[in-house]
Amino acid sequence: MNGAGGGPGGSGGEPSRPPTGLRPSWAGYICHGSPGRCLTYKGRPMAICARCFGFYTGLLAGLPFGIVLTFLPHLTLWPMVMLLEIGVGPFFIDGVTQYFGWRGTKNGIRLATGLLAGTASMGVIVELVLYSVGL
Repeated sequence: MNGAGGGPGGSGGEPSRPPTGLRPSWAGYICHGSPGRCLTYKGRPMAICARCFGFYTGLLAGLPFGIVLTFLPHLTLWPMVMLLEIGVGPFFIDGVTQYFGWRGTKNGIRLATGLLAGTASMGVIVELVLYSVGL
């Protein structure tokens, strides 16, 4: 597997990995991109794995979610912590249990836990930013 899929000429600072179809050079900085864990588009693996795709998509979905949170009365720190636990907990548990080989997981679960974690994270971030600027 040496030299397969690295940068042009197989040299440079990029890690060596097999070609993954739609994977641009920048994708290695935001995701591991293992082809078996990537969603496919037109039969080719996407640039990032299902979990990261869900997380980044959830970050986008979390922007309006965070704005809606600002209209809830009496939203204190503990509901925010609970929201993060509910959102990031399954993401963390799925990733850790898969990493240590305690169980297998499917791309649908990876995508769902990523969406949940991204949405909850951005919702809390937006709420905290808006709160800190006095809105």
